[in-house]
Amino acid sequence: RSELPAESVTLGGVAASEVQLSDGSLRACGPFVDAGETTVFGADATVLEKTFLGLDVGFSRKTSMAGGTFSYLLSWVGGCEHFGPCDSHPGRLALFDFEITHPQGTTVLCPGTLAPGGTSTSCSLSATLAPTYSAFAIAADTSWVRQPFTQAAGVDIVFYEAPQGQLAASLDAGAVGAFMDWITALLGPYPYGKEMRVAGAPTAWLGFEHPANIVLRQNLPALNTSYGDTTMHVLMHEIIHQWAGDQTTLANTADFVWKEATCEYLAYVFEDTQGPPGHADATRAYWHAIAPSAKYHPRPTDEPTPPVEQFYGDTYGPGPMVLYLQLEPLIGRDKVLEGISSFLAEPGVRGVADLREALELASGEDLAAYFDAWVFGSGEPSWPSFSVTTLQMADEVTVTVEQTGSELFGCAIEVDVTSANETVTALVNFGASPMSATAQTTVSLNGAVTAATLDPRKRVIRQSKAATKGPPPKVWIF
Repeated sequence: RSELPAESVTLGGVAASEVQLSDGSLRACGPFVDAGETTVFGADATVLEKTFLGLDVGFSRKTSMAGGTFSYLLSWVGGCEHFGPCDSHPGRLALFDFEITHPQGTTVLCPGTLAPGGTSTSCSLSATLAPTYSAFAIAADTSWVRQPFTQAAGVDIVFYEAPQGQLAASLDAGAVGAFMDWITALLGPYPYGKEMRVAGAPTAWLGFEHPANIVLRQNLPALNTSYGDTTMHVLMHEIIHQWAGDQTTLANTADFVWKEATCEYLAYVFEDTQGPPGHADATRAYWHAIAPSAKYHPRPTDEPTPPVEQFYGDTYGPGPMVLYLQLEPLIGRDKVLEGISSFLAEPGVRGVADLREALELASGEDLAAYFDAWVFGSGEPSWPSFSVTTLQMADEVTVTVEQTGSELFGCAIEVDVTSANETVTALVNFGASPMSATAQTTVSLNGAVTAATLDPRKRVIRQSKAATKGPPPKVWIF
């Protein structure tokens, strides 16, 4: 497909005998090719300085820090036809080579192995395949300074910022190195060589995951988000994308949720196990706050599939919660991580159904009913509501939770039961395939019940009066 007229179209090194561009599709005729043979398609196209969807998609120039000029050519899901003839399906993994000519004094970054030069820069993704939506991307700036940051897991992490940039300065190199050791132990060796470049730029997104070439919004350290440490969280999220979204990509656009949910969840697990106190709690509370405002199911089954720009923002809160967080008390965090590791073990193309199978294989649990209730669906999701009651006999308290909604939702939900003397947590487990709208458990409590707080640590998506008051929180995209 192509949105731009193509010139000098060749097939197999020979000029095409006929070229037609109609309704976004390019038709070219040339020498006969036998089934199973490989041919090379070539074309020249002039890219317009234009962006799409109110984002960085397209080709743009902006003023960056220190008065530099930041130039960005960015594809995204289904977006490579903005730049010329291409197959924009997200599941089409390919090898890429880039040759960029540029003015002296401009630093150019492109995905893969970088070979910089004064007026010419090249990049090669010749060993590991990647999708067009993240690999077809070139970024350049006249004020970037290269700054080695740290080395971990056999990878050199290097920053490119203007002299007054604060991204690298705001990060703890030891924490970043610990994260690299942790994520490579879980997902395998870094897939795109021995260097990871991180650049600061005036972008709409908080970050973007080009293979070996991460672009972060330059003002992340000063940005007021709901994360405990915005710069660290976004960097971890984009690093995880090197496996989840780049090396392994989407089966189709409707499967968009798994790549964002995986990055959010794994960043959260690191915060929860090795991060500063409170950071994981902040991440979980943010997901919980934005989830009720979703207009699409995490994996929409609407026909036709809505354009990705209509639903991608709805994946950031519900996605990590329903695919992973809510499964922790049902199958165990260790099995969730085992399922993710298996799901991403081999490069290729994956869908949400494949993720379900990986989690089932890891846990030995049938998750079909859980995924049908929480993940798949058309139209606006109808999340469940929960109510809690207690019945006390001496120091034994029976905690009963009832859910209401369009169907039964598998989950295990916490209730903090409080007396004048203590607070104990009851885990009320409906199971992955609930057969009843009520579930209960019994806990021991010293003293009479004074309060029963449902889901105090915000681990389950639910409709509530608190969730519907006022405008929904801002959804950060990265």
